[in-house]
Amino acid sequence: MSKRILIRIPNWLGDAVMATAAVNAYHEQHPEDIITLLGPPAMLTVFSSSYNPYNIIPFDKEDKDSGLRGLTRISSMLRDEYYDAGYLLTNSFSSALMMYLGKIPERIGYSGHFRSALLTEAVKPLQSHTHQIQQYSYLLNGADDQIPMPKILVSPEEREKARQVLEQEECLGQNRIGIAIGAAYGPAKQWPLERYRDLAKECVEKLDAIVLIFGGNAEINAAEQIKQAVGKCVVNLAGKTTLRQLLPLIQLCQVVVSNDSGVMHVSVAVKTPVVAIFGSTDPLKTGPLGDNHQVLYKNLPCSPCFERTCRFQHYDCLQKIETQDVFNKVEGLLTPAVVE
Repeated sequence: MSKRILIRIPNWLGDAVMATAAVNAYHEQHPEDIITLLGPPAMLTVFSSSYNPYNIIPFDKEDKDSGLRGLTRISSMLRDEYYDAGYLLTNSFSSALMMYLGKIPERIGYSGHFRSALLTEAVKPLQSHTHQIQQYSYLLNGADDQIPMPKILVSPEEREKARQVLEQEECLGQNRIGIAIGAAYGPAKQWPLERYRDLAKECVEKLDAIVLIFGGNAEINAAEQIKQAVGKCVVNLAGKTTLRQLLPLIQLCQVVVSNDSGVMHVSVAVKTPVVAIFGSTDPLKTGPLGDNHQVLYKNLPCSPCFERTCRFQHYDCLQKIETQDVFNKVEGLLTPAVVE
């Protein structure tokens, strides 16, 4: 007998991408269940595909669903839909309260944040060093020796539109290396901008590559600085794409270089090799899984600290990763571009 399942997806891009592994695995194990995903509109697009039969409920707490108004609106909607069970991939008290007020009979989530009384099953988190994908999967699918892989499906139409963008930028038929210079959590996760600039120059001069700079509105100016410093063969795409438009552009790169950020996880999910740079965070918990990826992490005595800014103000965990270190990893992963 099929069940109506609600899954509250994470709010951040990297977490949402990692959650695709658990959600897709749940669907494969319970194909008869009707699955609805609740979360920020942009993050829901990560799961959007004609291949995935998921219903969606956008919850925009940064706009129309802020505060009590959003809690009331969504809770009322959930009561009307009569879900059998709800899974919380977020850790907040408010997300548990929403399902409680929505009168979902089974409410499953990790304990903590003073919300256990709102859950019918408060699950004890796995050990602290466990990868985040495994944390999500354990909550949805139970214990499993094999960690599922994140996966984002890009349609042929989306890929063709991305190819047209690259054609306009004269990027076809050449090596394409993406660099994602931002990280939402703060400077302790961001490799220095001048290192990215030097890396872009090395890739252009030594690998005959076009460098595509990915980022949001916050990275537009920094990306333009790199473009101006390097000159030709750098394309600034920061702030110029939606999330769905970004996915096939990343897929059409030979290699992507990224901080521990959403773009790093997207690269893994669309099967593009990634060179991941870690500073304040732990690659054992959020690093790229699978083959054909490289991680640069100095494992200093003070790291991982999981702080937004360096309490010592030296940022050695990032400063000690040299441009040549990253370039060598890129060169090792690079396969020649095909003629498109």
